[in-house]
Amino acid sequence: MLIGLASGYDRTRLRELGAGALLHDVGKVKIPTEILLQHHERLDGSGYPRRLRGEKILEIGRIVAVADVLCAMTTDRVYRRKVLPREAVRYLKAAADKFDQRFVRRLALRVAAFPNGTFLRLSTGQLAVVVRQDPRNTERPVVRLLADAGNRPIEPVEVALAEASDLGVALVLDDIPEDVRRALSARGGAE
Repeated sequence: MLIGLASGYDRTRLRELGAGALLHDVGKVKIPTEILLQHHERLDGSGYPRRLRGEKILEIGRIVAVADVLCAMTTDRVYRRKVLPREAVRYLKAAADKFDQRFVRRLALRVAAFPNGTFLRLSTGQLAVVVRQDPRNTERPVVRLLADAGNRPIEPVEVALAEASDLGVALVLDDIPEDVRRALSARGGAE
């Protein structure tokens, strides 16, 4: 839907896109191949079911293909762990021969590179948590600093990474390190 909005779709086209995206995998077994939604087709002809190429793939199919890959990559699967949206967008950008880059760019501008609640180790070694997105730059959210480079809790302060050119994201953490969690809990500042 975000891609459709960014593409200027009106309410009717958004409704079609939304319904098609929600139902894209439902009932594939009984739907004739010629009317299947084309979200598994790829611009280079490597997709399925009909190995369509380029503009022969309907626009709605090209949009849903981009959204479907983002969704699949950012969801845990039995055979692999999910990745952050920024990694999925990087994959989509690198696969320019397979995905319509107009829609990849429109999605990239609207997807949080680091979703709220993501724990980060900054380039200074400080520990931070993403508290909100910054519309100026989806790669540089607003974070709350929690601990210094030695994992010692500090007085929480919010920093807009878009305004802090000296700070960058060095590492994405699955969780707060246990020693920091204990220290924050002892201080009454665990979140």
